[in-house]
Amino acid sequence: MATTQRLLGDLARSKRNYEEARQWYSEALAIANQLGDQPEMGRLFLAQAKLMIDLGQPQHAILLLSGALATYKEMEHARGAVKAALPYFSFCFSARLPAWKKPGSDEGTRSPRMNPIRKEGVG
Repeated sequence: MATTQRLLGDLARSKRNYEEARQWYSEALAIANQLGDQPEMGRLFLAQAKLMIDLGQPQHAILLLSGALATYKEMEHARGAVKAALPYFSFCFSARLPAWKKPGSDEGTRSPRMNPIRKEGVG
């Protein structure tokens, strides 16, 4: 059921009926959440992010992409995680946001110390 509504949302979005797409996605997400359908929830976060991109709302898109990424990581679904991570990092770099910063928070605003090779006993 949630998949059908997501696809109807995709169809509405492709026809630029953005409000209708938003309604279909919202209904589909409620159903997927109620059923605990994590794969569909990840797909819905991605679909909603595309909608936000179409509407020129990149900050909302970033939040939805981070939700999709978290969902796919929790499921250990590598392909889904990559589908979410690529546009997420693209937005972060284009908006000059640190990729490690959680959208909507001040956490991660400083650059982490990059030290990929650490020797025992050396700080």
